[in-house]
Amino acid sequence: MQNVRIGNPAYRHGISEDDILYGYHHRFYIVDGTDDMSIAIGPINDGHGLIEIGFISDTEGGVVILHAMHARRKYVGEMRR
Repeated sequence: MQNVRIGNPAYRHGISEDDILYGYHHRFYIVDGTDDMSIAIGPINDGHGLIEIGFISDTEGGVVILHAMHARRKYVGEMRR
Protein backbone atom coordinates (compact mmCIF):
# COMPACT_ATOMS: atom_id res chain seq x y z
CA MET A 1 0.00 0.00 0.00
CA GLN A 2 1.21 3.49 -0.85
CA ASN A 3 2.43 5.70 2.00
CA VAL A 4 0.04 8.65 2.32
CA ARG A 5 0.74 11.57 4.63
CA ILE A 6 -1.45 14.59 5.27
CA GLY A 7 0.22 17.97 5.64
CA ASN A 8 -1.24 20.64 7.92
CA PRO A 9 -2.44 22.85 5.01
CA ALA A 10 -4.91 20.10 4.03
CA TYR A 11 -7.01 20.83 7.12
CA ARG A 12 -7.49 24.52 6.25
CA HIS A 13 -11.03 24.03 4.90
CA GLY A 14 -12.28 21.87 7.77
CA ILE A 15 -12.23 18.49 6.04
CA SER A 16 -11.56 15.68 8.54
CA GLU A 17 -8.66 13.25 8.32
CA ASP A 18 -11.09 10.36 7.77
CA ASP A 19 -12.79 12.12 4.85
CA ILE A 20 -9.46 13.14 3.29
CA LEU A 21 -8.08 9.61 3.40
CA TYR A 22 -11.35 8.05 2.27
CA GLY A 23 -11.61 10.47 -0.66
CA TYR A 24 -8.01 9.88 -1.68
CA HIS A 25 -8.21 6.09 -1.50
CA HIS A 26 -11.55 6.04 -3.36
CA ARG A 27 -10.67 8.72 -5.91
CA PHE A 28 -12.13 8.31 -9.36
CA TYR A 29 -10.72 11.30 -11.22
CA ILE A 30 -7.32 13.01 -11.25
CA VAL A 31 -6.27 16.21 -13.04
CA ASP A 32 -3.05 18.17 -13.16
CA GLY A 33 -3.15 21.08 -10.77
CA THR A 34 -0.55 23.78 -10.29
CA ASP A 35 2.94 23.76 -8.75
CA ASP A 36 3.45 20.03 -9.45
CA MET A 37 0.33 19.17 -7.45
CA SER A 38 -2.27 16.78 -8.80
CA ILE A 39 -5.93 17.10 -7.85
CA ALA A 40 -7.99 14.00 -7.10
CA ILE A 41 -11.77 13.97 -6.84
CA GLY A 42 -13.34 11.44 -4.51
CA PRO A 43 -16.29 10.92 -2.19
CA ILE A 44 -16.43 11.93 1.43
CA ASN A 45 -16.75 9.10 3.92
CA ASP A 46 -20.56 9.18 4.20
CA GLY A 47 -21.00 9.30 0.41
CA HIS A 48 -22.94 12.58 0.47
CA GLY A 49 -20.55 14.80 -1.40
CA LEU A 50 -17.29 15.08 -3.29
CA ILE A 51 -13.99 16.54 -2.21
CA GLU A 52 -10.97 17.66 -4.15
CA ILE A 53 -7.64 16.55 -2.77
CA GLY A 54 -4.37 18.15 -3.81
CA PHE A 55 -1.30 15.94 -3.48
CA ILE A 56 2.33 15.72 -4.49
CA SER A 57 4.69 12.75 -4.74
CA ASP A 58 7.31 12.51 -2.03
CA THR A 59 10.87 11.26 -2.43
CA GLU A 60 10.01 7.82 -1.06
CA GLY A 61 7.34 6.93 -3.61
CA GLY A 62 4.40 7.98 -1.45
CA VAL A 63 2.27 11.10 -1.51
CA VAL A 64 1.72 14.11 0.69
CA ILE A 65 -1.78 15.59 0.69
CA LEU A 66 -1.60 19.37 0.97
CA HIS A 67 -5.11 20.48 0.01
CA ALA A 68 -8.63 19.25 0.71
CA MET A 69 -11.98 20.98 0.28
CA HIS A 70 -15.44 20.37 -1.11
CA ALA A 71 -15.08 19.87 -4.84
CA ARG A 72 -15.39 23.01 -6.93
CA ARG A 73 -17.43 23.10 -10.12
CA LYS A 74 -14.35 23.60 -12.29
CA TYR A 75 -13.16 20.09 -11.41
CA VAL A 76 -16.56 18.41 -11.35
CA GLY A 77 -17.32 19.99 -14.74
CA GLU A 78 -14.09 18.59 -16.20
CA MET A 79 -15.17 15.07 -15.24
CA ARG A 80 -18.16 15.36 -17.57
CA ARG A 81 -16.06 16.05 -20.68
